[in-house]
Amino acid sequence: MRLLLRSLVVLVALSLNSCVLGLGSIRAEGRFTDNTDFGASFFPNGTGFAVYDRFVTRDDGTVDQRPEGQVRLFLSGASFDPTTDLQALGAAELEDLIQQVRTRDLLIISELTATAVAASGVLEATQPPAEGPFNFLARRAAGFLAPNSEPTPPMGSRLTLRLTFTAVDLRDYGRVVVEPALLKAEQGEDQTARASTGEITLHINIPVIPERLAESNLELLSRAWR
Repeated sequence: MRLLLRSLVVLVALSLNSCVLGLGSIRAEGRFTDNTDFGASFFPNGTGFAVYDRFVTRDDGTVDQRPEGQVRLFLSGASFDPTTDLQALGAAELEDLIQQVRTRDLLIISELTATAVAASGVLEATQPPAEGPFNFLARRAAGFLAPNSEPTPPMGSRLTLRLTFTAVDLRDYGRVVVEPALLKAEQGEDQTARASTGEITLHINIPVIPERLAESNLELLSRAWR
């Protein structure tokens, strides 16, 4: 009986830990239209998390609380555990992870105010020029190039991202649910050659990672997109 109870306690603990530290769910639907028969995908569905940024560190090292907290969403085709401190990785492991983030689909959404996110409404932004209540970076990975085939056209540079927040809990290890997010790519005025255009729908359910840990990990990974 004691052994059975102990086993049940372990199973419950593992189950709770799995719920708290779940790495989220990101599902993509649709493809961009390009010069191939199948079109181009956009699947930043390897790892996703949110960070609630309430504090800012000044150049002199002092830390001040922001007048209003900001929320960032990170979605990448690279797979890793955002609840671990990436500073603990060896140099080779970290460099490999940065290369994965650099070469796979990526969507980073920033400058969202906590008030706007918590309202669980619809927010929309476009670029360029940057217009709307938030900023974002969308980058598609370079596809595999078969012998004697044409390279995949770049993604249309005129982008619109619409976010529909349906559930938001900004506490540590809470969840942010965007159901759905719609990314629309159009031919940009600066693009003379044909670009990949169309719409991708993303279904996002991701955890909120503690601020210090998330900020540290994002700083380490930022070499992949800066």
